[in-house]
Amino acid sequence: MNQTKRSTLSYALLLLLALFPLQGFAQEALPPAENVRVENGAIVWDAPTGIESIIGNARLKYNVYRASSTFSIFVATVVDSTEFRPTLDDRYIVVPVTFNRFGRNDEAAVVDFDINVGLAPALTTLSNYEIRTNRCTNVALGESCAVSCGGNLRKPTGGACRADGAVVVHSEARHDGYACLTTADTAYVEVDVFCHR
Repeated sequence: MNQTKRSTLSYALLLLLALFPLQGFAQEALPPAENVRVENGAIVWDAPTGIESIIGNARLKYNVYRASSTFSIFVATVVDSTEFRPTLDDRYIVVPVTFNRFGRNDEAAVVDFDINVGLAPALTTLSNYEIRTNRCTNVALGESCAVSCGGNLRKPTGGACRADGAVVVHSEARHDGYACLTTADTAYVEVDVFCHR
């Protein structure tokens, strides 16, 4: 077959694909997470009904976005969990994803999160990091609240402190985690540690 005939066949094939795309490439968006709500200081949701029949053996993850502005701001990918503990007050959405399919942000339920409602320590898993959070209540002047990465394979890379009201909190990096020291009596101190896996 000469070069001219091959070129003509290639163009014809491209034209056919453009006019009649293969069905395998046009996949529908994943259905949204269900029953998105705030419980015990975390955003919690249920997997979409019948998701196993849609994704087969693919691993289901969830992208969490802040939705307070005119566009969504990516926060984290949650793996092997249906729970996320934010560190900021805001509006959030949860969008299911697999390695090649995504849910739609505009179909996701929006949930308002207030960090002052938070109670229990939580673990949030990102792709190569974990954010471990601990909340200590009724913390007296000079006391600290700490959280550890927990294990030799996890190394602390930073952290953050929060306290009730205008209480000043000093942060302290530790070899295995992060701590927050309060300068006054406070209803709570909350500490995050960012752990590299």
